[in-house]
Amino acid sequence: MVISKSKYMRGCQCSKALWLSVNKPELADEIQTISTQQGDEVGECARTYFPDAITIPLDRTVEMTNQTTATIQTGRRHICEATFMGDGLSCSCDIVVMHDKKSLDIIEVKSSMSIKDRQLDDVCFQAYVVTQAGYDVQNVFLMHPTQGYAYVDSFDVHAFFTLENVTDIIKNKMPMIKDNILTFTEICSDQEPSCDIGMHCEKPYECPFKEYCHQLHNIPEKSVFDIPGMAASKKYSLYKAGMVSVEDLSNSGDALTDKQKELVKDLSLMPGESIIRKVELEKFLGALHYPMYYLDFESFQKAIPPFPQTHPYSQIPFQYSLHIQQYAGGPVEHREFLAEAGKDPRQDLAEQLVRDIPMGAHAIAYNSSFEKTVCRKLAERFPDLKEGLHSIANNMDDLLIPFKNKWVYTSSMRGSCSIKAVLPLSLIHI
Repeated sequence: MVISKSKYMRGCQCSKALWLSVNKPELADEIQTISTQQGDEVGECARTYFPDAITIPLDRTVEMTNQTTATIQTGRRHICEATFMGDGLSCSCDIVVMHDKKSLDIIEVKSSMSIKDRQLDDVCFQAYVVTQAGYDVQNVFLMHPTQGYAYVDSFDVHAFFTLENVTDIIKNKMPMIKDNILTFTEICSDQEPSCDIGMHCEKPYECPFKEYCHQLHNIPEKSVFDIPGMAASKKYSLYKAGMVSVEDLSNSGDALTDKQKELVKDLSLMPGESIIRKVELEKFLGALHYPMYYLDFESFQKAIPPFPQTHPYSQIPFQYSLHIQQYAGGPVEHREFLAEAGKDPRQDLAEQLVRDIPMGAHAIAYNSSFEKTVCRKLAERFPDLKEGLHSIANNMDDLLIPFKNKWVYTSSMRGSCSIKAVLPLSLIHI
């Protein structure tokens, strides 16, 4: 069996996850994250840092290794996706910088703004494999977006990226690699290891076998893992202490905060049970004013700033949906904005928004902190629209409040106030 970088990193996180990835990969849940896409985009951008770089085409590991060897022999200096095999190990490096045909630097590209321990383990494994393949690794770098970088008039790839030399750190970590590899090889060839659930199910990445392992440990349908807003570390701490079911948690004493105890009570409702606090609900609804402007933004974030005056991971609104009702029971008018692909949408969106929602009007949003932040950020960017945008933000009501305060609650919500949990409540007759 060849141990790849992905298998090695899986083993660093959890021995059981490593065994399952080798012996029962069909049990994995597909986990698609935005960060994966961001990482791919940053990786492609990093290649432009070295204009003469050549990229090894994605193929089988053996074929990529052969192509890498052939490319090195041609004297190319910068090679992306260079792939190496040695002593039953394999890895692909984001970028290698060749000093000669047997000496090189490794550059690992990451989309995060700072160095993390898991990234050091990742690139340490690469350095070990490249060494086993017969090359001299002179330097190891982590390449990531620069903290505080701003796209001004044009995108500057060299200012966007920071190269941090981590060679000394990697040298200190190298001795553990061989021991880990021996351990991981034994694990993969043995019986399925017994491993309790814990924070390794969540960090540094959510494990694709988490649901399988939770089922093995007979986690009840309603459990400590269903308490919304509670840190994962506390959930697993309570689990380790034997406080797993709703019944356990109801008798947990000082282990829970008052708010968490209330959430446990919510979870303990029988199927179909509801809580309706009419006095508070009527007071909230009575304070709303017509006409009502129901507003919802959609935005995106990019590790690579796409437009002037944006930073890595700036929140960029590109769409809104607006429903306008002039009086109670009256017809609902729908207005919307959708950006053109590839064009900075912010000014057009802001100009249309202040036309659609007049000064002093009451906007309504669900979890309005996001919509308020978008309006205020747009006001900073476009001072001529500041008055209208601040009016929208300052006169915005939040439909989350009745659900957050449990004035309306049903067992089906399972302690959550998300839109998916709340939407079925529209069928309840109050």
